[in-house]
Amino acid sequence: MNREYSAITSNPTETLNKLNTLDILTEMTPKPRKHGVKKRNIVLKIQTYERLQRYLLELIQRRGDPRITFDEAINALLDEHEERR
Repeated sequence: MNREYSAITSNPTETLNKLNTLDILTEMTPKPRKHGVKKRNIVLKIQTYERLQRYLLELIQRRGDPRITFDEAINALLDEHEERR
């Protein structure tokens, strides 16, 4: 069975228990990087992309810097999330 889907079983209750205990997160490992790789592409749903774009514009206004990248916007969101924890 594919590693990412190993928490999904034919028994729905067992699957939910695994997901609720975050077993699936411990089983999912990042894709190994080839030597020298510095970027990775991701796919976003259009609605998510549009929300991120609005946040990027808000961040540009807050910081007063029009050269903020999507990568910096995502890092700002992750930083805010980590500060709340």
